[in-house]
Amino acid sequence: MTSSALVLGACGSSGDDPGKQARPVGSAEAQRSPAAENVDGEVFTLGGEFSTIDGLAVLGDHIAVRSGDRLGIGTREEFEDKDFTVIDIAEDCGELSAGATDFVLACPQAVDSTEEGGVVYLIDPAAPTLENTRTAEENFTTATQTSTGDVVAAAADSSRIITFPHDDPTATTEISMTDTVDQLVSTTYADHLDPVVVINRKFTTIQGLDREQQREGGRLRAGAGVGTVAPGDQGVFLAADTEGDQLLVYTRFDVVRLHQSMPVDRSPWAVAWDSSQQLAWVASTGTNSLVGYDLSTGEPLEQQRYSTVADATSLAVMDNGTKVLASASGDGIQFLDS
Repeated sequence: MTSSALVLGACGSSGDDPGKQARPVGSAEAQRSPAAENVDGEVFTLGGEFSTIDGLAVLGDHIAVRSGDRLGIGTREEFEDKDFTVIDIAEDCGELSAGATDFVLACPQAVDSTEEGGVVYLIDPAAPTLENTRTAEENFTTATQTSTGDVVAAAADSSRIITFPHDDPTATTEISMTDTVDQLVSTTYADHLDPVVVINRKFTTIQGLDREQQREGGRLRAGAGVGTVAPGDQGVFLAADTEGDQLLVYTRFDVVRLHQSMPVDRSPWAVAWDSSQQLAWVASTGTNSLVGYDLSTGEPLEQQRYSTVADATSLAVMDNGTKVLASASGDGIQFLDS
């Protein structure tokens, strides 16, 4: 994604945490999709070891897809020609994400080793290898790379968050949290350290990380059951309330605040910010739909709508506005050009 200002409208009627209107259930899972019909855009299947896709990220014109113990990286054309790079990984590695300069993959232990201790792999999109690493005793399952190159990582079985500074990765710092960590997400905020939020799906919470004071920040309930969270621009985070069928928009300046919320199609799971069109995109597996919302008014307004592949649990937006979705059940990769 490119960096551009995300202008948010006033909160309107969304000032309270929408989770107060719905009993929290936590531990959300994407609803299985009905069969896809009249799918928009271009769709192709990779087949073989990439017949189903567990995760997807984009960085520049490069795409990374994860399927079990395989990671595939290449351009759109290379995926269409099935001429992309394949890297062996461990099946218990965590969620794939895109950092400032690298694809990021956190794993409980090194892919090629039986030694204890977690590894964060920073993978160059143009020359993908597993050589650039950050290591610690934690069994890492989630990590994010900030705009300055700092790496913030955590393990699902631990409440410790470790930061590897970009200028000296060996000079790590540690923050102890109240609960365990399922997902770490960072975004930009002009003239400040990149805000980082911590997601706990069991208790369906979003929490700030005070990187300056090296302590945990305030915490809010994230609807009835949070799915995935994605960065927007300038301190904004998008969250899918999978159990509550809502899009939640948070800001993280001094503290985490719920800024906007609105009902969306059934079982939203994947979300992404589109800097080129200034739209928040929400993919709902319950209806095989992708909807883009304008957040600049007091209440998010639907602007565009597409039919998607079934079980589109992965979503990313390229710099040119092309939406990329991937099916977790074998329907392939879908491209929706602007």
